[in-house]
Amino acid sequence: RASSRGTKMHTICEKYLLGEDYKAKQMPDSLARFKTIQPIIDQNIDNIYCIEDALYSTKLGLAGSTDCIAEFNGVLSVIDFKTSIRLKKKENIGNYFMQCAAYAQMFTEMTSIPIEQVIVLIGVDTANFCQTLKIEGEELNNYKNKLQFYIDAYYAKVA
Repeated sequence: RASSRGTKMHTICEKYLLGEDYKAKQMPDSLARFKTIQPIIDQNIDNIYCIEDALYSTKLGLAGSTDCIAEFNGVLSVIDFKTSIRLKKKENIGNYFMQCAAYAQMFTEMTSIPIEQVIVLIGVDTANFCQTLKIEGEELNNYKNKLQFYIDAYYAKVA
């Protein structure tokens, strides 16, 4: 159920950012959840570099598709769209930040353009607003290092 909700949110956000009809074939609950994220998108996201683009890193040995890389309040950012039943605590979503740190590494490796921050936008069912969580600077570097630690541990285990 969570995966289906997330996929619907990604589809709506992607179409909206591309200027396409994002309302077609969408359920009212998905559109209502998007309405909490839409003002954040409108007020903060500009100069889009990529939406749902495939990225890879030879350093990390990973590939994936990022939701969005754009300027958020004028700062180049990995922007990830999530859904949740309840509000999230920043300390409980380290996996989201590691995933976004991977996308930041991949994008920088492919383009030589550094990503300065990660923004996670969460459409929350039990709130009438979008939860916006951010990491930058040393905190972003810490998540990149943590990700590298897990990758190294995985390869050490399978070797």
